[in-house]
Parts: sequence; C-alpha cells; structure tokens
Amino acid sequence: MAGSVICVLETVSVPFGYNDNSEEVDPKISLLASKQLSDTFGALISISHAERNVVDEGNSTVRWSSAEPFASYIGTDANKSLAETDGKFHPRIPRYDSYTHTIERTGAAITLQFQPTDTTDIVLDVLHSKHSATRNEVFMQGVGNSAGIVAGYNVRDYEIAGNTLVYADIPNATLRAENRYDELSTDFNQITLNVEHELSDKLRVNGLIGTSKSEHNNPIQNTVIMQADGVGLAWDYRGGHGDTILTFGEGAYDAASWVMG
Repeated sequence: MAGSVICVLETVSVPFGYNDNSEEVDPKISLLASKQLSDTFGALISISHAERNVVDEGNSTVRWSSAEPFASYIGTDANKSLAETDGKFHPRIPRYDSYTHTIERTGAAITLQFQPTDTTDIVLDVLHSKHSATRNEVFMQGVGNSAGIVAGYNVRDYEIAGNTLVYADIPNATLRAENRYDELSTDFNQITLNVEHELSDKLRVNGLIGTSKSEHNNPIQNTVIMQADGVGLAWDYRGGHGDTILTFGEGAYDAASWVMG
C-alpha cells in the first residue's frame, strides 16, 4: 500500500570481553535497523562502537647480531676465551617490555534505496568510521646494538649453542629504560552511488560512482630514554624463548645510576 511505513530492528548486539592483564571490561555494541518509507524508498542503518584495553607484557631480543665484539673475557673457566665468542650471535636489545593499548572504534553506515520503477534501482551507500587509540610502551633493556658500547663489555661467563650466545653474564653492561607514548586517530569516509536500469529484457545499464578518504593523525609521540652505564646484565635463553631470564645488576635499581639518554 502506497505511503506505508515499516520499521524493522534487525539486530542488537552487546558483547563484552575481559583482559586479565589490564583487568578491564571491553564493551561492544552494534545496531542494525531498516525502515521502508514507501513502496519505492527504504533505508538501512547500522551503528557500532567498541572499546578495548590491552596490556601485553613479555620479553624480546629485537633481532640478533654478530657485528659487535666484546672487550674481554674475565671468567675463570679455562675452556672459555674471548676468541670463542667472536662472530657469535647475541641479542641486539635484550629487554622486558610492556605495552598498554587503549582503542576505541566507532562506525556508522547508511544505505538508501530508491526504485521509482520496476526497471530502475538507485542505491546510495554512506560509510563513516573513526579509530582512536593511545599506546604506552615501556622497556627495560640492555644495550647490545652499539659497537662503541659493546666494545667495552667484559664477559664473566657465557654459553654457546650452535652459533649463538644463548647465555652471557656481563657485569659492566649498559642498560636503558625507555618509555614511549602515542596518541593516534584515523577517520575514514566513503560514499558510493550505484544506478541500475533495464532498457529491455536483454539490455541493462549499470553505473557506479564513489569517493573515499582516510585521514590519519599522530599528534602526540613522546619518547623518554634513561641510561645507566656499567651496571650489569645477564641474559639466559637456554630454556627457550618462552623461558627467557634477564637479570640486571644491583645498580639498575639505584636512581643515582640513571641519566637522560
């Protein structure tokens, strides 16, 4: 019947997630609805919003390198020597790392459909989405990627597996503490218009035109680095990457050891 109005709420979804590390509840909500305004015109709309809090903690090596030789071997094991460590791979930046990531995503889409005749179909799609996030990265790490610094390292003990120093105790190693903070956002918009018309039973014309634009912003990106020289580090990968142990010297826990890097 001409002029009739039909509104259908298709779906509503409100799931929640929980992150053990962040101890935060992450809500999500989505809505999908359609409305027929007349026999020839209708609309469909969808809206969604999600929030997520992620805390990821672990360790990493930031790859391995064999390009930085040590200064001396000062251990007491007669079967070991500095020459044996030459050319062996060691972690570039052995570190404990912590990432805290907060994310908000909002999206909306609307579709308008117009059928003035049985042979003509006009569809307009409009999409908008926004992604906002903050990211905080904290690292406690040894310096293994600076030839100048590593050249002064004295190795007290080590173990080699294949061509890799899977364990090393360096009492005068340099440490760095790094904290990076970012605020980020991305806005995306897209519009498309599709027109389809049947000229006859054997001939159909279909036209599509559209535009899209994505804008990314990272207005805040701050990094603070502190350095403690000669305080000591030992890494131990002998149990596999999942059982990594990084041990820092006592000076690492003395505020007087640290200066701005």
